[in-house]
Amino acid sequence: MHYSLWRWATDGNWYLAYYDCVPNRVPVCNTPQPIAGPLRPYAAPGTTSGLEFTYYDSTGAVTAVKAQVARISVVARGQGETTINLTGAAPIPLRDSLRIEVGLRNRN
Repeated sequence: MHYSLWRWATDGNWYLAYYDCVPNRVPVCNTPQPIAGPLRPYAAPGTTSGLEFTYYDSTGAVTAVKAQVARISVVARGQGETTINLTGAAPIPLRDSLRIEVGLRNRN
């Protein structure tokens, strides 16, 4: 299974998309399908991207080594299509976020 932040050509918005790849299937990988969104646009790591995965080892340090992953943090950031007016501030789009922490069991 693959999850990623994907820009949809039909409306130009960014979505959480899912696809999978199965050997001996034609095509091996299916077309990504949106499952949540729209989200904030893609941004460089460490900024406010619409979707962010961070992988941690058992000590809580960030890791890129698959075998060391003990916890995954997933942040999804949504943004409304219209603006809101808050007292004393310029109109801004309504934004919200959701963080999910997933601890992996029986990882060996």
